[in-house]
Amino acid sequence: MRDPLGTMNLLTLVLPLVNVAVAMPLALRKVPPNRWYGFRTKRTLSDTQFWYEVNSRGGMNLVIASAIALAARFFLMQTMDPAIASFVSMAVLVGAMLIACFLSMTQVKSL
Repeated sequence: MRDPLGTMNLLTLVLPLVNVAVAMPLALRKVPPNRWYGFRTKRTLSDTQFWYEVNSRGGMNLVIASAIALAARFFLMQTMDPAIASFVSMAVLVGAMLIACFLSMTQVKSL
């Protein structure tokens, strides 16, 4: 029988790490304009300098959100019952990702 708590616990560790691996090249301006990966709009795809600026900020927002989620996970696992900590960690991860996406969209509009 599968252990849903173990799966949730693993996801709260693996998902932020995968997110960092995906977001870091964007933050470091290593990903050229394309239609598959990055913050894609008509403007970002038509202006290379704008593409790098937007995706650098968005990538950094996601890296920071992932770091917050990982730090919260490790703190919660030390201070709470593991079953509760797993669910709270997942909520922190989802919340941090939503805030990062909202912040990125807000930053795009201000550029």
